[in-house]
Amino acid sequence: MVGVDAHARTHTHCVIHAPTGAVEATRQFDTTPAANARAITWIKRNTAGDALAAIEGTGSHGARIARDLARAGIEVCDVRPRNAPAAAPKVSPTRSTPKPPPGPP
Repeated sequence: MVGVDAHARTHTHCVIHAPTGAVEATRQFDTTPAANARAITWIKRNTAGDALAAIEGTGSHGARIARDLARAGIEVCDVRPRNAPAAAPKVSPTRSTPKPPPGPP
């Protein structure tokens, strides 16, 4: 497993041994296309090419690295930071689906 902490200028990649949670390698890369290519090479070298990349913010700062990893054949999933509010709307326990907002009059 590879964890990616994505920021505007750099991404920190961490290879984790999934069964134990042990950190096996950590490296920071810039967010340029060339740096993403180097990150992919580093990931493949440190995981024998078989990895799941868990990335914070695949819809924002992590979008490019997520796309590049997927194109390189590495499975990608989005993870929400610990302190982030849930993205899903709250649903009342008596209602199975949220009520749609009213339309124009």
